[in-house]
Amino acid sequence: MTDVGPADVILGRLARLMGHHEDALSHLAIAIELCEKAPFPPDVAWAKYYYADLLIDRGDDADAAKIAELQDDAIAIAQEIGMHLLLERVLAQREILEA
Repeated sequence: MTDVGPADVILGRLARLMGHHEDALSHLAIAIELCEKAPFPPDVAWAKYYYADLLIDRGDDADAAKIAELQDDAIAIAQEIGMHLLLERVLAQREILEA
């Protein structure tokens, strides 16, 4: 395994900043897939958080189930391995959705 998975997390975040949301989603999906295979749980959790955040910004009600799934996965990983910062961010993200 090379650093392609984590690099795709960074590329996804950069694509988002540049307004290339579909490219960002693609990079993050690749990162999730590669990091799950490796496995690199911290990178999986962060990639799922960023992917959910992008879907939230897109504002499509059809994404609600996918967002919840991504958040649930990120929360489970964060709790399991003690990623407190990520856990706080995902829970805050979820609060914004429920408001």
